Amino acid sequence: GKAAGGWTEPVRDLAVIVELVHVASLVHDDVLDRADLRRSRATCNAKWGTELSVLLGDALFAHGLQLATKLEDAEVARKIAAASRNLCAGAILHTHRRFDLKMSTADYLHIVGLKTGALFRAAAEVPFLLHRAPEIRREAARSFGYQLGLAYQIYDDVLDLSGTDEESGKTLGTDLQKGKWTLPILHALQSLPPKEAEALRSELVE
Repeated sequence: GKAAGGWTEPVRDLAVIVELVHVASLVHDDVLDRADLRRSRATCNAKWGTELSVLLGDALFAHGLQLATKLEDAEVARKIAAASRNLCAGAILHTHRRFDLKMSTADYLHIVGLKTGALFRAAAEVPFLLHRAPEIRREAARSFGYQLGLAYQIYDDVLDLSGTDEESGKTLGTDLQKGKWTLPILHALQSLPPKEAEALRSELVE
């Protein structure tokens, strides 16, 4: 917001809207992953079960999009809605491709681009829309947000394999258990010697 032209009340409202969408996606992720911890506290799924958690995630999505419709610029609401749609599409695609050993790095980057990349891209761009910034600055913000989103997701995927629940404050190892291959796994499959790569494939699908 400050980079776009100033921290204003509409920009603050945008931050709330984007975070509502983000939290909704986390609630749903914890249901899909059956995770018990999020930010060192029990997840909604662990406390209240699947049904209530799914409904809560839906309600958060709906509330965020409802707030977006109250913004003066309809294009901003469309950007938030598009990011929410892409986030859901990416989650569906990643779930659909569970245990798929034919998944490529390009497939992974496409999925991550739909999920984290899209949300970060929207968060970076919409303040520039509100401040009526020229297209060249909006494009720079979109590119920055998208690349930052990819980088963050890759970092988070590495943490899922190498960190601890205590350090991260959340349940780790769920992607591997659920067969959702991430960049570290795909890189290992592509870079290991053939025999080791085949042994890893066998372990992954057991």
